[in-house]
Amino acid sequence: MKKANMAALVVTCLVLPGIDTARAQLAVVDLPSEISLVQQVATAAKQLTSLQQQYSELVQTYQQVSAQFSMLTTFANPNGAAQELAQPFLQNPLPGSSALPSTITGNTAPSTGFAQQFLSANRVYSAPGTTQSGQLMNTQANALAAIEGTAATNLQSIEQRIAGLVDLQSQLNGATTIQQVASINARIGAEQNYISAQQAQASNLTAMTTAQVAAQQQAQQQMVSQQAAQTSQAFPVSVP
Repeated sequence: MKKANMAALVVTCLVLPGIDTARAQLAVVDLPSEISLVQQVATAAKQLTSLQQQYSELVQTYQQVSAQFSMLTTFANPNGAAQELAQPFLQNPLPGSSALPSTITGNTAPSTGFAQQFLSANRVYSAPGTTQSGQLMNTQANALAAIEGTAATNLQSIEQRIAGLVDLQSQLNGATTIQQVASINARIGAEQNYISAQQAQASNLTAMTTAQVAAQQQAQQQMVSQQAAQTSQAFPVSVP
């Protein structure tokens, strides 16, 4: 009996260490911890995607702000638009006030191309300048041709200005920045001022033309009266 118990004890001592060794070699898995780790990785991936989207939006916003800043700080020269309008002839096509008296009264021969054309076209007879009536006729012809030439010059400048305003309108349609729009609008405002000045000049020219025609009629009456006086002096009429 004692021998049997001793044998069982020996077997137990030999088997138990092997069982502990086998248990020590098996991997122990903490399933809840693994699931939590996977969830954390997924959350971090979502956060990274969100950060990338926010970064892209910030880049777009920065580009838009930079473009707006560039538009606001970039200077546009108003005189650079429709440069064909920046001509002295268009800004003031009429002769200076100091030259108007001799021009509009016909004391000087027409000097502009338009006036010479009108003078040639209107002339039927060239009166000799040696007589008083001939001098008056020539003076009146010069004055009328000068007035017509001045009006034609003003009309020519208006036609060229219209073409330039069409160019300004096309540039305004193609403007891409705030400064360009403001520059073209400023140039349009300046051209409107020039047009208003031309209208005022044309009104003054009309008034001067009306007065000059009246002056010519008066000059004819004065000449007729003078000739009548000279005739009466040369041939006095005796009253019995």
